[in-house]
This record gives sequence, C-alpha cells and structure tokens, in this order.
Amino acid sequence: MKAANIVFAVGIAVLVVYVFDLMIDYFFYERSVELFAESVRPFQLVWLCGFTPIFEEAIFRELPYKLFKPDKEKELLFIIFVAIIFGWLHGSYMHIFAQGVAGIAFGWVYLRNGYSYLSAVAAHGLYNLMVAYLMPMLLQLSLFQ
Repeated sequence: MKAANIVFAVGIAVLVVYVFDLMIDYFFYERSVELFAESVRPFQLVWLCGFTPIFEEAIFRELPYKLFKPDKEKELLFIIFVAIIFGWLHGSYMHIFAQGVAGIAFGWVYLRNGYSYLSAVAAHGLYNLMVAYLMPMLLQLSLFQ
C-alpha cells in the first residue's frame, strides 16, 4: 500500500469538495457538511470510517474491476463511470459531483497502488474522517460565512 498515493488522492478530493461546499453555501446558504458533522456520534464514526469504506469499496471498486476487467486505455473512463454511479447513489445530483470526485480519487488509488482494495478502503476511510470532522472546522473559518 503506497501511503503517498492515498494522501495525495484524499487531499485533492477533500480540497475539491471543500471548494464545492463553499460555493453551495455561498450561493444557496446551505450548511450541509456542518450539519452532518454536528450529528456524528462516536459509533457512527466507526461505521463511517471503517465499515462503510470496506463495503463501498468492495461494491464500487473491487467488484466492477474484477467483473469487467477494463483495458488499460479504458481505465480512466471506467473510473469516471463508476464514480458517477458512486456519487449518484449517495443521494442526489449534487452528490454526483462531490462524491463522484471522491470516487475518482478512490479509483485512482485503487489502480495506482496495483488494484489494491486495502488502499482504496484506507483512502475512503481517511476521506470520510476528513469530511466529517476537518471540513466543518475549515468551513467555520471560511471568509464566506
């Protein structure tokens, strides 16, 4: 498992989602991430950062790649396609972008680390932790609030 790839992908995904959330808050006055973070309990954190990544990475990375085995030249399109489905199944069309970016990051880590399921799970768990706890703190410091 290459930790640098995990940290890089999660960092990019969190940054993009953070900017996206700032734009949503600025234009539509929604506090989606902050409200979510205020409601997270310790047992939910274990679910969010442990069990959810294990399940979702099996469904959205491991299973599709094992079933369809995309060619090297089609892997990027496959990552994007799976990420769109990943985002869409998280709720609404808004999630296609936010969770879709995260899905692209997890797919990139999965491929970059040699089809490593554990790398994708680690990236997903770290991302969920950062989105649940770090982003709300950053949003409270935002100039747009």
